[in-house]
Amino acid sequence: MDGLLLTEEEIDKQLATHFDEEGSYKPPHMDNFVSMTRRDVMMNVRIPPLGIEPPPFGEEQIKEITDKTTITRDNIEWARKHWADDSVKPDQKKHGVIAYDMLEMYKKGVSFATINLWIDYYSGADTGSENGIYNKSWARIDS
Repeated sequence: MDGLLLTEEEIDKQLATHFDEEGSYKPPHMDNFVSMTRRDVMMNVRIPPLGIEPPPFGEEQIKEITDKTTITRDNIEWARKHWADDSVKPDQKKHGVIAYDMLEMYKKGVSFATINLWIDYYSGADTGSENGIYNKSWARIDS
């Protein structure tokens, strides 16, 4: 995780930019936050009655992830098996490992569309798993 998370000094430096001369906090504008395009958001939308299904997670996405990050095909498959393993109680699952994989993908430039398809894949949403993470909304927060 070295280099993926900000250090205390970097956090303080970033935070200092949000205060004016009088010391009043000025929150960042929404345009400074991470946002996805409609195409990225729609990548894993699943609305069966309308026939809307995401494309399959495949070799192209695995190649992008493995080329840009330290995540391997085995890591991807482990996350899928671990997420689907009902013998492990939800509070005992290693959510941190999966979250760090997602953070690494984001920080190292993996496309949002690929990250969305990866979420669809590891959570089992592509197979209709009851534990799947589904995107059934057309809405975007910044719309």
